[in-house]
Parts: sequence; C-alpha cells; structure tokens
Amino acid sequence: FQKKFKPIAQALGDRAYFTPHMYIYDGVKSNCQGFDGENMCFNLCTNNGRYCATDPDNDLDHGISGADVVKESLRRICIWKHYGDADGIGSEWWDYVGQFMERCDEPDYFANDDCVKDCYKHAKIDSDRIERCISDSGGLDQDKSNTFLDLEMQAQVQRGVVILPTAFVNTVALRGGLSVDTVFTAVCNGYLEGTEPEICKECDGCVNFDQCIAEKKCENKCENNDDSGKPVIGFGHGHDQSHTGDLPSIHDLIEAECDAVNCETLNCNVTIEELEIQVKATNEEILHQIIQCACCTDVTIVDLLGRDEGASTKSNPVGISSEEYSTFTDGEAAPEDDVSSQKKYLSFLVAGLV
Repeated sequence: FQKKFKPIAQALGDRAYFTPHMYIYDGVKSNCQGFDGENMCFNLCTNNGRYCATDPDNDLDHGISGADVVKESLRRICIWKHYGDADGIGSEWWDYVGQFMERCDEPDYFANDDCVKDCYKHAKIDSDRIERCISDSGGLDQDKSNTFLDLEMQAQVQRGVVILPTAFVNTVALRGGLSVDTVFTAVCNGYLEGTEPEICKECDGCVNFDQCIAEKKCENKCENNDDSGKPVIGFGHGHDQSHTGDLPSIHDLIEAECDAVNCETLNCNVTIEELEIQVKATNEEILHQIIQCACCTDVTIVDLLGRDEGASTKSNPVGISSEEYSTFTDGEAAPEDDVSSQKKYLSFLVAGLV
C-alpha cells in the first residue's frame, strides 16, 4: 500500500487531502514510565518510557526495537510536516517511504543513519530540516514531552482507532487489510453524485487500475451482474459502487467473506486466549474469526472488540478489549506485499474530500 499510493494522491490532486498518522503507545498509561521517571519497558520506548511501540520481530535483544519504530515514526511525521502538510499530497513523503522500504526495511539497516540519509537523498529531502524538526518537537532522549508524538496519540483517540491499519475517509473508517484500489474507491464514493473528480469517473472499475491511474484513461471497464441483473461496477467488493455519496461500510468490504461463513458451526463465545490454545491460531486467524463472528451476529466490529471499558464476554463474543486488539493485530491484516512494514508503522490514513 505504502509503495503504491503516491500516484493515487497525485491523481486526486487538490480534491482530496491526505494525512498519514503513526500509531504510538502511551507509555505513561501503559506503566512503562516508573514513578521516578525511569523507563520500565527498556528499548520499547523513548523519552524515559513516555512513547512506545511494539517490537516488530518480538526479540528484545536483537533486530528492530520499539524505540527504533518510534524514532522512524517521528521522522516520517516531520517529513510530512515539511513536504506534505501544505498540499495534502506529499509526493516527497511517499518517495521517502518507498525508498526506506526498499533500502532500510530490515533489521541490519532500519536504524542505520547512513541508510536513512541515502533515502533522504533519493527522495530529495533536506536532512538538516528534518533533524531540526525532530529536535525542536522535543526530541527522543530526555524525560520530556514531544509535541508531535503527543498529537499523534490524541489523534488516534479522537478518531477511535481500534484496528490497524485503518484509513478514514472524512469520518468513516475503512479497517483491515488496506489496498490501493479499495481506498481509492472509498474516496471516490465519498463525493456527491456529479461532484467527483474526473479520475474517479475514469478509473473506478477499470480492469487495469494501475495503468488507468498512470495514464488517466481506462481501456477496459469490468462489469459484473448481480442477482437482479443490474451491472455492478467496482473493484470486486460485490456491491454497487455507483457514485451516490455513500461510503462502503465494513460489511460491504467483507461481503465475500460473509458469504462463505457457516454460522451454524461458528463459535463466537470464546476468548482470544482460548482461540490461541484450542486452534493454535495465528494473529491473522484470530482476525479472520473476528470478522466471521461479525458476519453471523447483529453486532458491529466495534461491538465485537468490546470498545467500552469493562465490557463483558457476554456482550463481547470474542472477549477482547480494544487495547489488546490494537496490540496483537498491528498490521497483520495488511496485503502480503506490505505486511512487514504495516506491522511497524502507518496505522491510519485520513482523507478529507474537497
């Protein structure tokens, strides 16, 4: 997703304003900062335990640390402030992310300053400006607050971010495994009929989507018929994506999944711990069952996650809190070509329509 989204942002131009956000854990609330200001979570956090991230490779002694992730997250926030905040497109930001994923996105190079400088150079980013931004915002070394990291934590609370990665189109959340075409479709469906950008009319439902975005011309539209014989044009989500101004809901996006569920044999009255023990489920399998349970009940994904504190297992069929869910599914639903990077950063993208 991060490698491929730049052409979409450019194609929509001034008709959409994108803002990438980084998911940072509040170390104070997570008890990673002791009463004496000591960092109790070691290399998972910066600023004496104030700002934390999960260890991407689950090895505290080797590889990429949570503190490394926080540092890279702050770096990307600063790059966006200087190269994306003004126009909401951020071509240089997407270039940097692509360069970083290609050159530095592995344990030996992730925290390597020379590798980062190489990415700056190829993305045409002023390294001195970014380093000053990191320092001026509060830095990462001392027991003091960082303005930008505090704002990121506030944003994720205000938006109600529960599942990672997530994209918001105005105030509507698209959660789960994000792909370029699904986000593009959601953005285009957010405009009132007759007001959508020309690129939406041209490329929504195009067979060769990438080529259409690049050339702003579609050679072959994909049309399918639903049970009523009405043509359904879109990206394979199985719902009418004509431009009515309505955004696809989470159930629209997982309709194909729901069609295949056998609700009679599905057990939703289990906890995450029981799932892991009984079926030795991986994180992706757990997420898969959560989605299936949403298909078979009259509750929403948020209800299943037990968003309210103190929610019981009875009202929460999978018995999991939003905080736990954010922790263990951080990026696990990402597309296969981007799973490793989604696990580390970029938790949610906000698109404002113009």
